[in-house]
Amino acid sequence: MTRERRIHVGAWLVIGAFALLYAPVLDSLQHIIDEGQNVYAARRIQHGEVPFRDFFLQQPPLYVYAVALLPTSHLWPARLLSLLAAAATGYGVFRLGRRIFGADSTAPLVALALFLFSGLQYYELLAMPNACMLLLALVAAWLLLARSRGRGPAVAAGVCLALAILAKPLALALYPAFLCAFGGDPAGRRRLLSMTAAMAVVGLGAWAFWHVQSDGAFTELVRLQGSRMLRRPTIESYRELPGFRTWIDDASALGFTFRAYRDAFLGANGLLVLGGLAGIPVLLRGAQVRREERILWIAWLAFSLLFSLLVWDVAYEHYHVLYLPPLALLTALSLRRFAAPGGWRRAVCAGLLLAFAAAGVLSVRLQTQDYAPALALRGERAPLLAFDPTVNVLSETGIPCGVVGFPLPPYGRHLDGRGGDFESSAELLVRCLEATPEARIAIHHLSGLAFVMIDRTLYDYITRQDPQRVVFLTDRARELFLGLYPPGGADGAVRQGDVRLLDPHF
Repeated sequence: MTRERRIHVGAWLVIGAFALLYAPVLDSLQHIIDEGQNVYAARRIQHGEVPFRDFFLQQPPLYVYAVALLPTSHLWPARLLSLLAAAATGYGVFRLGRRIFGADSTAPLVALALFLFSGLQYYELLAMPNACMLLLALVAAWLLLARSRGRGPAVAAGVCLALAILAKPLALALYPAFLCAFGGDPAGRRRLLSMTAAMAVVGLGAWAFWHVQSDGAFTELVRLQGSRMLRRPTIESYRELPGFRTWIDDASALGFTFRAYRDAFLGANGLLVLGGLAGIPVLLRGAQVRREERILWIAWLAFSLLFSLLVWDVAYEHYHVLYLPPLALLTALSLRRFAAPGGWRRAVCAGLLLAFAAAGVLSVRLQTQDYAPALALRGERAPLLAFDPTVNVLSETGIPCGVVGFPLPPYGRHLDGRGGDFESSAELLVRCLEATPEARIAIHHLSGLAFVMIDRTLYDYITRQDPQRVVFLTDRARELFLGLYPPGGADGAVRQGDVRLLDPHF
């Protein structure tokens, strides 16, 4: 077996180890509330409903339609899709690494391991569009870097990048990175023109289709999201709610974003930042690396950072998976440069890699939770308002009043069934619950958001209900709920530590 063949087999062994380590915990990973929204929305699509017309979504529905092809009685089928997409992306990182390092180098294996065993992989394993978005974006990069200079690969790259953006608009940051990398010569500009035309056809076609399907509600969502980015109202909306107000203190939108960076790259993931920065000058001096490749990976990082600071109103921790491919490649490049003399340097690099992988695997496998209280509700026939659709996914119950998305200003979910009306309020929800007395209310602590979205109006309404209408999943949930607004006390009695304990990822 040739050295090149052995390295290729090693890549598949690394990918196999990734699958074997993470597949068993897919049904117990600590969830993010977005997962429940995605899977519950997919279930409604399975029942013939249309996003934006019949229920609210905050994102383009491409990913939700993909999830609708899977079973929706648990989170793990959608998480399995994410795991497969992450593994495929890792293989793409390996193949792109061979372009930089050579087919007979072990450095692409290092890049693969750095990508797959980063602690940030946790966010690629969830029932969220992150992994599918990153796979499509990486395929677009692969096609643009292909040796063929014809229009076919460029058109295919445009289709893939458009689909990545439609899966999660976070990938929009990569378009200017591609422009910088491939716009330096006439041939590159012609390929970019083909790519852009393909993106426009796919993007505008999807927009027109969803506009018609939703009776114009999707276009209203685009307008609303655009104005949200310009006005940055998210943090202000959070301050209206007790738990969020306690947790974010006086943080600005930018401060909240920097906090997410700190949480994402603290600890072992800091190796990727340091290694990536050290790898940039090595990449720039790499004589064997094509000009567009040198620019692409640096521009990928730069525009991801610029968009997180200047475009997205808040860059959450899970947004940072976008950095993983270039950081893995650049860190592998810096490690190879450091280890080039051999001897103790190679031992240091091997030790760092093993420690990094062990820390990443441990951090992901420790982020688990017990879904038994929600699963025990299966068989409940009444619709269940839980302020977290994950409970409805696991209990296979319906949600009253259409509250699928966050009930936060400036949008939550229209409560009257009319597409395009995204405004919601506690008063509207209370009126809807009064009109549907058969609906029950579930109080749980599967996620901190289940509490922080309950304002004083909802709290007072819930505490006035017949005890048979309110379901407390655990005694701890009852304790935390009653502590939100104690009689005669200050609003927001749930302490910062309690909120962080409930869900460290919101």
